[in-house]
Amino acid sequence: MKYISLVLFIVLFSCNNENEFSPENLDKILSLSIENDGALANGIEEVRVVAEFPNDFTTEDDKKVEFEVFKKSIETIKQDIELVQENSVQRRQASILITHNEADSLRVKATISVNDILISKDVYVHFSEVNLDDIMQLSIENDNALANGIEEVKVIAAFPDDFTTEEDGKVKFEVFKNPSETIEQDIELVQENGVQRRQASLLIKHNEADSLRVKATISVNDILISKEVYVHFSEVNLDDIMQLSIENDNALANGVEDIRVIASFPDDFTTEQDGKVDFQVFKNTPENSAQDIQLVQENGILSRQASIEIKHNKEGSLRVKATISVNEILITKEVNINFSKAYFETINVSSSTLKVQANLFNEIDIFTKLLRDSGTVSLNSKAETVVKDTLGEVRGVFNNYQNKTDSEGKITNKFTLGNDDYVGKLFVIGTSIDEMNEIKSDTLTIYSQN
Repeated sequence: MKYISLVLFIVLFSCNNENEFSPENLDKILSLSIENDGALANGIEEVRVVAEFPNDFTTEDDKKVEFEVFKKSIETIKQDIELVQENSVQRRQASILITHNEADSLRVKATISVNDILISKDVYVHFSEVNLDDIMQLSIENDNALANGIEEVKVIAAFPDDFTTEEDGKVKFEVFKNPSETIEQDIELVQENGVQRRQASLLIKHNEADSLRVKATISVNDILISKEVYVHFSEVNLDDIMQLSIENDNALANGVEDIRVIASFPDDFTTEQDGKVDFQVFKNTPENSAQDIQLVQENGILSRQASIEIKHNKEGSLRVKATISVNEILITKEVNINFSKAYFETINVSSSTLKVQANLFNEIDIFTKLLRDSGTVSLNSKAETVVKDTLGEVRGVFNNYQNKTDSEGKITNKFTLGNDDYVGKLFVIGTSIDEMNEIKSDTLTIYSQN
């Protein structure tokens, strides 16, 4: 018996001498520490048990620590021993993270085999009682949004950044409208102002001034957690959704220059209808045009807008009406746009023939045309036409005399000498007043003959 004891002592001594540990100090090879003791018993927060060894510790075995957690059923987990460095100090350690869903003390046992000798140590970790309601917090953004079916109130369900759930990781939102709406939203990790958190959110629109109850529910460890908030929508004048503006007002009424009428909406504006604005331009015959609403950026500002370009050849004002349907409600606004007179730059007189019969009522066509380089002169621009002989006497008559231009800038008159028996040269003279208030004219020579 003494011989066996001596052999065991020699073996232990030689082994520990090799590892610089004496037999009586084997117990000091392993030390246990606890991090985050007293964690909330919510099945989420963790207590960490660390098994520490000297940094030159080696073992010929599997280099693992066996942890046993004494819950209702014992959990056994093997963890690798690793070399770590903290605050410039090296050490070898293995650790285990423990969660629990009851306020309790749990015994944790760590065991390692060194030269076929089992070394074990125990610690107790503690979990604190928790109110599960504290896991989820509800907040509201943009409360009292306009009840226009466009503006949104955002309800946010926020959780700690280390929150996890074994369920589907979704929050079920219920919005108590008529009828109620149920929507599931994913929990995501977000960062705001340098702070990380997990959250799920829901955007809510409404078209009545009202308060709505919103309920958020999540399942944690088979326990349903629910919270409620009320969101509010304010009464709105739907007319404020659409604003009309005018670009290039007082453009020339030359059929070329245009005036732009713009219907503007908030950048987050949406419509369940066809997303178009119906424009109506009240000319002699009203013109209708449906234009798409598009997202545009001007001077760094985003907005949604639809627009129409309007040309006209008549001096004066035009009424323009814009209409859109939002939640089956028609919103209409009107503006007046103005076109300025487009004056002529040159005048030209011509005729259907250069000969006219004296003392007869045979008619010829006389054309007086007002011209400009860009487009046409404004409709109904005035020009006078007269026929004179070589002595300056007025000759002949016009049948239904005209002195206002048509859409092409032309005036057409029917001329005849009638009972006038004059024979010889006739001068057809067209005159008009230009933009500088100066008279300009053109003369055409025709001949009267028997």
